[in-house]
Amino acid sequence: MFTEKGIFPIGDGLLDVDAERFNGLLVSHDINEIYEVEQTPFARGKFAAVRRAIHKNTGSHFAAKFLKRRRRAQSSDKEIKHEIAVLILCEGEENIVNLNAVHETRSDTALLLELATGGELQTILDNEECLTEAQARHCMREVLKALKFLHDRSIAHLDLKPQNILLAGERIEDGLKLCDFGISRVVCEGINVREMAGTPDYVAPEVLQYEPLSLLTDIWSVGVLTYVLLSGFSPFGGNTKQETFLNISQCALTFPDNLFGGVSPVAIDFIRRALRIKPNDRMSAV
Repeated sequence: MFTEKGIFPIGDGLLDVDAERFNGLLVSHDINEIYEVEQTPFARGKFAAVRRAIHKNTGSHFAAKFLKRRRRAQSSDKEIKHEIAVLILCEGEENIVNLNAVHETRSDTALLLELATGGELQTILDNEECLTEAQARHCMREVLKALKFLHDRSIAHLDLKPQNILLAGERIEDGLKLCDFGISRVVCEGINVREMAGTPDYVAPEVLQYEPLSLLTDIWSVGVLTYVLLSGFSPFGGNTKQETFLNISQCALTFPDNLFGGVSPVAIDFIRRALRIKPNDRMSAV
């Protein structure tokens, strides 16, 4: 499945890239020689910063994701290579950001990614609070296309949330793209992945129980995401992280009339079918 693209598994759900394929992406010149890189990031993570980069010759705009090569005093090259490997596998998929090139310095690896000009889906939620059911349906259709592509290749995203869903244009209808594969993992028979990772409101019960993860771990996040898009609220959000985790573990799910009065029974049923404690009871991305 992987070797034809120069990708191979290295255990613990991680992938690596063979030297020939990696060197084909790696640009030896300093990134600042080729691009005007904005100093202020437009997105940040714990170990990453994303800056706009404009190609000096063509004027093309990219998202340059700078990843720290050392984290907690240890090399993170293995994790960075895994993210690159996943992006290579997703090459050409319209609902996933494309990787164009890689630059390295002693301290950082920069991934030159397709720039989704509409920004994060989270920004729309911040401005509008929630989406119409038609908009939410369109979003979830696009997200599920991306997930099906990943799941067909035994890759679980494991961090599905509005911040990791990008708008291709100004409107939701212009298309969505999934990004940030830093904690994604290959999960299939013979590979036992247990990770305490993800965003608290979106993690599945098996993550909290430190049980083996599966492709269906993403489906729980699909349910949470749909609830958030339709209501503007997290289904399990508590006053503390511990309270949120307890609500998740118990699947304490309600649909208050003031939030879901105008939402169709079909949409509510979709959420219920995703938010089931036992992974095998959940629907799939197909």
